Amino acid sequence: MLSKATISTLLANLAPVWVGIGALLFMKEKPSGIFWIGTVISIIGVTIIIGFNQVMQANLNFGNVLAIIASMFYGAYLITVRTGRNSLDTFSFTTISMMTSTLVLGLICLFTSTPLWGFSTTTWLALGTLGIIPQLLGWLAINQALGHIKPTAASVSMLSQTAFTAIFSVLVLGEILTLHEIGGAVVVLGGIYLVNRRK
Repeated sequence: MLSKATISTLLANLAPVWVGIGALLFMKEKPSGIFWIGTVISIIGVTIIIGFNQVMQANLNFGNVLAIIASMFYGAYLITVRTGRNSLDTFSFTTISMMTSTLVLGLICLFTSTPLWGFSTTTWLALGTLGIIPQLLGWLAINQALGHIKPTAASVSMLSQTAFTAIFSVLVLGEILTLHEIGGAVVVLGGIYLVNRRK
């Protein structure tokens, strides 16, 4: 509501930077040089998809600051999951995480008088679908992955969402990909490959 969706998406995708710094400070895991190179390449790819012109015209308003803060929280979440998954299985960790989130968000809605009912059937179906498919199944997949790979690799791999969003926009919305969107997606995936490749 306070910023362009494209710019806030780019800024929210800075999570790998915070994960790299957090891993260095709190997990005593020094991210490799190839991690930083792959991260920069992937973020450049996201920038290409969004468009350099839009990025250059953006200013640091309150909405963009919120997007940067969101990327910090997202990075902190990935590091926390990695730590929590050392002693908990995927389902237990996800259950505790979602119950805690539900309680906190419920309290926020209560104090801000945010309505939680009275919506149309279409809205309830949309919310239910979002809750079950991308929210529940998505976080189960992320939490499972973080039990087996480092949060640095996971955070960069999550940048693939911009490439997949472009692909899904063709399949679901019937949009046509431009050359710079295709090129950006290739660059993003190239950066992810660099971070995850085996020596």
